[in-house]
Amino acid sequence: MKINRSFSGFCPTLNKENTITVEFIDARSFDNPNLFIKGLAECEHHSYFKCPIAQDCPILKSVPEKLYL
Repeated sequence: MKINRSFSGFCPTLNKENTITVEFIDARSFDNPNLFIKGLAECEHHSYFKCPIAQDCPILKSVPEKLYL
């Protein structure tokens, strides 16, 4: 199972607030029954215009590596 979450923050490429969608992948186990780990991210601007700082996106960097739901 995968879940999507939206994260917002300042985008230096657009010079304004922007929102990205991050997929979290089910990593549940008996030890961690609520664990999801960060997967792919989608940014509408990058999808259309190939953002020059996509690898260093400050919004993506602020997203936690793990979610416990």
